Amino acid sequence: MESMLQHQRPACQGSVFAGPSRQLLLTRPCTRPRSRRAAAVAAQAQAQVNRTEFAKLVQQKTEASKSGRIKEMSSEEVEEVVKATFDTVVDTVAKGDTIAIIGFGKFERRDRRARQGRNPKTQESISIPATVTPGFTPGKAFKDTVKAKHK
Repeated sequence: MESMLQHQRPACQGSVFAGPSRQLLLTRPCTRPRSRRAAAVAAQAQAQVNRTEFAKLVQQKTEASKSGRIKEMSSEEVEEVVKATFDTVVDTVAKGDTIAIIGFGKFERRDRRARQGRNPKTQESISIPATVTPGFTPGKAFKDTVKAKHK
């Protein structure tokens, strides 16, 4: 198991290690990420919350701020509500409608026009067809909260 870990991630000492094909590879010190993209992907992988974890967070939040009007919900019930919410957003945006939630943001369908691009390997001009993609624009309160927590 330990030898497998050595193959996946070399030591961060700028030293030599044996690669998967038993070749000696020189490594560089791990003082900074190799690229901005690699750093962004690593940060995103650490901060992802799946739907079940999100439902648990919603359940904890509603129990913490519970008033007499909200009944206690089980984690399964909360997960069903979260799933129904996400499904509703997806279905509404797929139809072409926009969902605007004041303070949170706006979900919408964005149409991308056809355009010319380049194959980076051959530099040949290619035609990129028109497509439809979902879009989200965060609201002011959402942006302000993220900025405040970042500082």
